[in-house]
Amino acid sequence: GKQNPEGVDQVFAVATDTSISIKPLLSTDPVSKTRQLVFQDDAGNVYLTDNSGNLIWKQPIDGHIMSEIFEIDLFKNNTRQFLFNTAEYLYLIDTKGTPVGNYPIRLPAAATNGINVFDFDKNKDFKIYVACENRRIYAYLPSGKPLPGWNFRNLAEIVTDPIRAVTFNGRELLVINDRQGGVAFVNRFGEQAIQLDSGFLIGKHSGFYKMPSGSLIVTDAMGSIIEIQTD
Repeated sequence: GKQNPEGVDQVFAVATDTSISIKPLLSTDPVSKTRQLVFQDDAGNVYLTDNSGNLIWKQPIDGHIMSEIFEIDLFKNNTRQFLFNTAEYLYLIDTKGTPVGNYPIRLPAAATNGINVFDFDKNKDFKIYVACENRRIYAYLPSGKPLPGWNFRNLAEIVTDPIRAVTFNGRELLVINDRQGGVAFVNRFGEQAIQLDSGFLIGKHSGFYKMPSGSLIVTDAMGSIIEIQTD
């Protein structure tokens, strides 16, 4: 509607029980083609609203969401489910707010990072990766079953940043960075793909950028530029 003195237009407002601290997911209903929002308030309630601010449902869950909220199509039939994690559980809920299948799935130990989700082959066969306080990384299929063949060696320290994916030397790799600067480049099954000369802490807001030479550029936590060459 109306433009306020700061020059920002308010499109709609949603009443929630408490404040909101996480990034909402902007989704689209494939039938009505209308936009919807999925988010959690600080009291632990998860909401789905339409783009007019009308509440579709509100569901309490056990714990606060640590990750982004990801939208997937588990059944590959043009439906939507919303995937995220708390410290204790992986959650997958449908557009009615109902847990899907065997979800929520209790994690083997408390999560130390938010999940990340990758569709390596662009065929909706998503892989889910999460780090836990026992210094292990766990990988799951969208069904919630462990990823067959996952074989990652433990890092020395806890991983708090989400696991990243990069394309390097023609391969899609995972980058796992622990809080003491240990860096592992592994394939989707956790097998080492690159041996680095030394570790470093990846800058919190840094991405990986590919140079014309094929090397990767990233910024470390101190603001220095790191180049990882193809050799």
